[in-house]
Amino acid sequence: MDLFDKLKADGHFSDNFLDKALIQFCFLHIVQKELNEVASAWNHHRIRPAHNSRSPHGRPSIMYTVPQVYGTRDYLHSIDLNRVEACLETVFSKTFHAMKMSSVSV
Repeated sequence: MDLFDKLKADGHFSDNFLDKALIQFCFLHIVQKELNEVASAWNHHRIRPAHNSRSPHGRPSIMYTVPQVYGTRDYLHSIDLNRVEACLETVFSKTFHAMKMSSVSV
């Protein structure tokens, strides 16, 4: 993250759409790796019992995978993949339009 601050401080990042897209393209795998490590550490740590008996305790990954062990149910809901596809098309359409507009203004 310090690298991104340095890029901005040195004037190499102007916070426009193209700069953001380039940062994502160049550094997404590094950022994703860091996020995966944080998520893994969080999901495998042990949450200690609290004084509030309604607060769950245990390992988040197990609590998520087998909620019945903790006296609750699975709250996952199925989704309509057609609706997801429609959302993706809308996002990519807007992104393409924004990229096209930023290249016109350069």
